[in-house]
Amino acid sequence: MAHSQTKTAYFAHDLATRTTLPALATLAINIAHVIVVWNDRAKGRKVLRNMSPEQLADIGITSAQAGQECQKRFWHS
Repeated sequence: MAHSQTKTAYFAHDLATRTTLPALATLAINIAHVIVVWNDRAKGRKVLRNMSPEQLADIGITSAQAGQECQKRFWHS
């Protein structure tokens, strides 16, 4: 399952790549970005876990593939 960045994750990444920020601010933004990405993964897997077989078929994955994705921890992509 490919990860799609949310607006918040995109914004955090954009801020973190700016060179005009102090080092501590950049570190804080990078940490926040990782947390947002992890949260997005957890939410996406929860939605996937609750999909019917018909909904899974609509997005082109099998129940087995969905099960494998849902077994992953939030920090694994």
